[in-house]
Amino acid sequence: MARQIIDTDTQNPGWIGDIAKIAFTKTNENFKEIYDELGDGGSISARIQGKNLLINGSISVFQRGNAGNVTNTETFTVDRWSFASLGSASSNWGVGSFNEPLPAENAPRNYLGANVVAGVTSSWIRQKIENVFVCSGGKVTLSFWMRANAAGKKVGVRLIQDFGAGGSSPITVYGDVFTLDTVFKRYTCTFDLPSVAGKTIGQNDNLQVVFDFAAATGHGNQLVGQTGLFETTMIQLERGATVTSFEYRSRASELVLCRRYCRYGFVSSRQASGPVSNTGAGLFVAHEMRTTPAVTFSNTTYAYGCSGIGASATTRYGVEIFVTVTGSYAFSTNYLFDAEL
Repeated sequence: MARQIIDTDTQNPGWIGDIAKIAFTKTNENFKEIYDELGDGGSISARIQGKNLLINGSISVFQRGNAGNVTNTETFTVDRWSFASLGSASSNWGVGSFNEPLPAENAPRNYLGANVVAGVTSSWIRQKIENVFVCSGGKVTLSFWMRANAAGKKVGVRLIQDFGAGGSSPITVYGDVFTLDTVFKRYTCTFDLPSVAGKTIGQNDNLQVVFDFAAATGHGNQLVGQTGLFETTMIQLERGATVTSFEYRSRASELVLCRRYCRYGFVSSRQASGPVSNTGAGLFVAHEMRTTPAVTFSNTTYAYGCSGIGASATTRYGVEIFVTVTGSYAFSTNYLFDAEL
């Protein structure tokens, strides 16, 4: 509708402009349209961009791959999310896709699955949010959709204020333990985060969101020895005690956010008239990241005249990739730049 203007000027017998009932009716109708367009009719923040403090909550970006095994360690899975499986057995993770959308606004295409097996003592997935100051001294609300391979399986949620290397000891805030079903359902939990006043802040401080599937301690010992397949998506952490609809981001937007922490790519180079034998030839891949990244290569091909690929990563603004050449040369490779917390 067109914006309704409250009359404050027209001279009437005994009053000026609109009477109170007309003026406030216009006000209510104007606000209703704003809430309907920017919110869900009840909360104006429902569709405000940037409210979700987590990245890749829709499981839409997986530069490192879409499946893997984990034995007695914690490793990254889809972008920004790590999976831990501690113990003698090997758990696995993977990305699944929906055949039909979830009954929710902004339903995603994918979900992350974590399969916890017998012999695992502790298992979780988590994401670290830069800056331990985030939402400190206030309330935050976590919402997520999850299912398990058997009804009655449980998941516990917690937040960790990690003050970084050289900082104060971390603070863990436990949330609820949820009993899961075999169909996706939405779960929510509101936390009161302590103030960080007086704490010592070290390097790589962060706020962590953790989903526990098996745990030797904590959560009232409800997760001791638990096994099973747990699948989740539409994960959101937002300020305040009110849960709102999941924030939709395009895959392109999500990828830009993820690439501050991880970048997977491909480069190739060739030169018909190469430099002097046994000298280096390289190219610079410009890309700003959170910090100077660790670099790994895969699928490297030395077509001719070169060998020994390497990298010089001395800044967070890019990486030089080089090879040793013996004349004319050509090579190609995939690279992974890792600047995760």
